[in-house]
Amino acid sequence: MNKLLILILFISLFRAIVSNSEVTDNYYELDEESFEKIPTSNERWFVKFYTNWCGDCKKLTPKFYQVAKAFPDLKFGGVNCDKKRSICGSQNVLDFPTLKFYYQSNVWEFELARTYQQMYDFCDKFSQPSILPITTTQLNNVTGLLTNSMTNFVIVHDPLTNLSNADCGTLQLIQRSEDSRNDLRFWSIASADLPTSNDLFSSVIKNKENNGRFLLAIRDDEIKPNVFNLCNSYENEQQFENELQSFINNNSIPLMPQFNLHTYRRITESKALILIAFINPANVSNKNYLSLIKQVALKEKRIGYTWLDGTKWENYMAKYSITIDDLPRSLILNNAKQYYYESPFEDGFQNEQQIQSFIDDIFLRKIHPKGAGSGVGGLVQQTTKEIMAVIKEKPLITTLFFTFLIVISSLLMFCIKQ
Repeated sequence: MNKLLILILFISLFRAIVSNSEVTDNYYELDEESFEKIPTSNERWFVKFYTNWCGDCKKLTPKFYQVAKAFPDLKFGGVNCDKKRSICGSQNVLDFPTLKFYYQSNVWEFELARTYQQMYDFCDKFSQPSILPITTTQLNNVTGLLTNSMTNFVIVHDPLTNLSNADCGTLQLIQRSEDSRNDLRFWSIASADLPTSNDLFSSVIKNKENNGRFLLAIRDDEIKPNVFNLCNSYENEQQFENELQSFINNNSIPLMPQFNLHTYRRITESKALILIAFINPANVSNKNYLSLIKQVALKEKRIGYTWLDGTKWENYMAKYSITIDDLPRSLILNNAKQYYYESPFEDGFQNEQQIQSFIDDIFLRKIHPKGAGSGVGGLVQQTTKEIMAVIKEKPLITTLFFTFLIVISSLLMFCIKQ
């Protein structure tokens, strides 16, 4: 018995030593005093909120330390919610472990799978400068630029004064929004360095009356970049920030973004119908298939478009009876009514005409929907949802309506009995 007890104590001590050896110089256990300093500091903090009894927290610890070692310029912290309940309460921490990134009073919650790679990629975005310089050659290669991120925003500034601190600060404020950090990239270039041989920028180069201070949105569905004038007159700073935020939001979704945890909300809210292409990005023929759909997307604006890496979403594809061997395949989804349309072309689209025909036939009601929202059951489900939405939106009118029905029913019952 004593030997067993000694063995258990030895193992516990060994684990503690190993655990402590993994702690890096940029990891800190936080208390109330040290945590309060984070929002006002210029340092970037990745913080885990944990408890002693949480099994997932213990599994996370070595991976969290590994990420900390990979980013010595970032700060990593831990808050023990068993001991520091006031901190966890102020941060609305309800589940464990919870991971949050803090920078200059901004907070982003980490909502992806807690794998080393996902946490590494997340921190990598924050470890880079908010606004990166871009060369004439890079900007000239627009196709290559677009493959690096969903949308590129380029600040064109006066070559004599460089980038205005006010403009830079405003853009950094907007860029630190959660969605922007995940899939947008900001660059800067002097107006004199814009590519003169590229027709994309000819209209910007010719416009000189505002000292060449613009914000360009470069997307794959635009012949020319959309332009926001950084020198327009505004009533106040708030109006300027609102206009700038609106410009970035309206240009943040490109022609055919990849469907993932960061983009799904904006994709599904952009159009009622979404064509989703399931592909294997490593397969050349699958990439050509995607290019074919993009050509249609340039002209057909009634629906939205997205693509999904089928090698990583096998379970999701299984809902539609699609396997990796079936790729590439496409569906058109109606998220609001929870049904989808299957393409009649079982071997995939061979040309643009087939894609356009598929879309046209849906609008002409020649193709019947499938899924939870189709058929009589789906109609009842959708009708119930619409009724509940009305009740929630207009409770007073709903109450009066049902009161009226009850009174009429009572009168009818009274008349029948008489």
